[in-house]
Amino acid sequence: VKRVPQCKVPKTEKTVIGEEAMAAILRQPANTKMGLRDRTMMILLYDSGARLAEILGLKVSDVTLDGDNPYIRVNGKGSKQRIVPISVKTAAHLTHYISAYHMGKRPDPDLLFFTVIKKVIGLMSEGNVERFVKEYARKAQVSCPSVPDNVHPHMFRRTRATQLYQNGVSLQLVSRLLGHASLETTRLYAKPSLKMLRDAIESVETPEEKEVKPIWEANEVMMAHLSGLR
Repeated sequence: VKRVPQCKVPKTEKTVIGEEAMAAILRQPANTKMGLRDRTMMILLYDSGARLAEILGLKVSDVTLDGDNPYIRVNGKGSKQRIVPISVKTAAHLTHYISAYHMGKRPDPDLLFFTVIKKVIGLMSEGNVERFVKEYARKAQVSCPSVPDNVHPHMFRRTRATQLYQNGVSLQLVSRLLGHASLETTRLYAKPSLKMLRDAIESVETPEEKEVKPIWEANEVMMAHLSGLR
């Protein structure tokens, strides 16, 4: 039985979320306090490229929004801390979120994102985030068919990494932003775009064929000889 070769299963290409589809998903949360929380978390997941567990573990003190270089401090795998820069637009969303969730009469929890169950503040579960991400993606498909069927939080990280690579960011820098211990892990996200492939092909010119002139051109005697006339 061991000599029977195993059936090879073709490797499927990892799905990423297109720009239009991502925008459609982020438009879905309602203009409510909970909708603000969900939208802010999805924006931060995408912009930072951090793991879901890293985002859920953030504390308010881990977020720096002042100045022109906002960033978050995340605790990655192996308890390794790293600084992840975020865009100014994402910082504005976070500022709005913090003012709504951490400036109330209730004592502020240390966690940036949290849930309240039976008046007890606790860590938000990954399952809760997966649930509302899938729900918003399903709603977004109505107006944007390019939204993938099975959207989950890790796709935000994969999409961000792929887009950074396709926009010319070096693989080493993408690896550092993602917190990968090995560059080989980051290569899984290094999916070239069609434009990158086309530019690579067009960067090498196709050798032009040399023009072959007939040996009888301007030689009537040779032409007559080849024609059997002489």
